Amino acid sequence: MLENLLDSILSNPAYLAVAIALGAMIVYSVIQRLFKLVVLAITLFIIYCTYLVLTDQPLPDIDIDKIQEEIEEVTDEVKEFQKEASDALDKANETLDKFKTKED
Repeated sequence: MLENLLDSILSNPAYLAVAIALGAMIVYSVIQRLFKLVVLAITLFIIYCTYLVLTDQPLPDIDIDKIQEEIEEVTDEVKEFQKEASDALDKANETLDKFKTKED
């Protein structure tokens, strides 16, 4: 059953373009949600550190420079992946537009 569905999607370019567009949109939305989760975690960490400073408790031994570098690396990777997903969506939209103009 699943094999028949895959065969029909792969055999028809219009179905394939729609499947690629849907897949790219799903990946893009997952990346956005993960980015929001990372921002939330960083915000909570900052609030925790502020609490420790205000109550005169010692801060945990953390290498801030290393964490900042890792965050920048992850941010760069996410931006690159977001650009690739956006390019894939644009390409899928162009393919759909070609099929629409052929049908007209």
